[in-house]
Amino acid sequence: MGLGGYTGLLRQARQKAASLVMISSITIPARCGAIVLATLFVRLAVADEPASVPPATADSPADASSPQAVLQRLAASIEQPREALELVGQLPRELTAADRARLRMADAAIGNRRGDGFAELSREMLLALARQADDQSLAYLHEVFESLAERRGDAAEAIANYAMAERRRAADWRLLVRALPLLESGQATTVLTALRKFPERGTKPQWQREVILAGLRTDETGQVAAAELLSYWTGLKSPPAAESSSPGSIADWQAWFRDRHADLPPAELPRDAEQAKHRWAELLPLVYGDAVSAAEASVGEAVFEKAQCVKCHRFGARGEAMGPDLTSTRLRYARREMLQAILFPSHSIAEQYETMVLVTDSGKVFSGVVEARGNTVTVLQANGEKATLDRKSIDDIQTSGSLGHARWIARAANPR
Repeated sequence: MGLGGYTGLLRQARQKAASLVMISSITIPARCGAIVLATLFVRLAVADEPASVPPATADSPADASSPQAVLQRLAASIEQPREALELVGQLPRELTAADRARLRMADAAIGNRRGDGFAELSREMLLALARQADDQSLAYLHEVFESLAERRGDAAEAIANYAMAERRRAADWRLLVRALPLLESGQATTVLTALRKFPERGTKPQWQREVILAGLRTDETGQVAAAELLSYWTGLKSPPAAESSSPGSIADWQAWFRDRHADLPPAELPRDAEQAKHRWAELLPLVYGDAVSAAEASVGEAVFEKAQCVKCHRFGARGEAMGPDLTSTRLRYARREMLQAILFPSHSIAEQYETMVLVTDSGKVFSGVVEARGNTVTVLQANGEKATLDRKSIDDIQTSGSLGHARWIARAANPR
């Protein structure tokens, strides 16, 4: 099967998922406060059932240990991920073109699934494809990154391994930079190390910030890799006026970024507010647990209205378009990304959706998301109300960099 066939399997999953868009709620156990935190998820069809993969047409080989025989057993064992993982380990490092095609077909059956052993299987399957280093397998890895949000970290790690072992391609550099916000721990270290080997350099402040954040999410080895990459990208051996005991440390790069880009969010990991009712560490396991699968869409739909999400966001045909459109969110973001956007909305804000503070010539202050049309400026304020101002009456505009989605959702989900 050509690459178009594998791409078709992945796109089939996306199209099927588009018909299953839903607003789900997560019911939090009593130990987490016995509340309902609403969030927006789209259930990918492949999360519940595998993509249909044509059966192998070749006759079963006589040698049960041959790559073809192993791959046939692998394709038949995808629904038992631990057994399938053992079979992946039996594959030789180099496969024939036909066997590489069989491996891609078997991987397509995983879809977007992560639980019950699928996370490890997903990672090992994509690493095995990257070791093949053929054009079709590399193109398939890119398609997985673009199509299956939950597997982007695995795809990026596989591409990074290929880049370090084989050759550096500009398209892979762009993918790895885009992957930085998604990566944790070892995967972040691998990608940071690989990016250092590319001739391209990241000059945009947003990219440099993501390198610092990725380093902060890793161990000491990953932080060293982040610091070395920043030194390579900026041409600085260490940040100017480094004050730590180890010049060039990730802390020094944080200070450098804060001083150099005071208009951007600081390069700091988001932290739970002291009085927050919802904690990241408590909620993250829930979004990948049974609570999401059993969630009632109608509850999340009610919260979407009551929390005034509709005043800023569009979902299907409902809502406003002043904020990001949430209709296909689940196709574009992994669950942990969506949870972070709800709990820490100010951590990463697209430029067009930044909160602005406007001061009029009469001294009135308006704060919110701004939309300019003709001679007027509309401000969508935190209370959901809109204020329309004449452009000529605006005396000053500043960025605020602060949003509060979690607070509004919590109030709507649990009025008490």
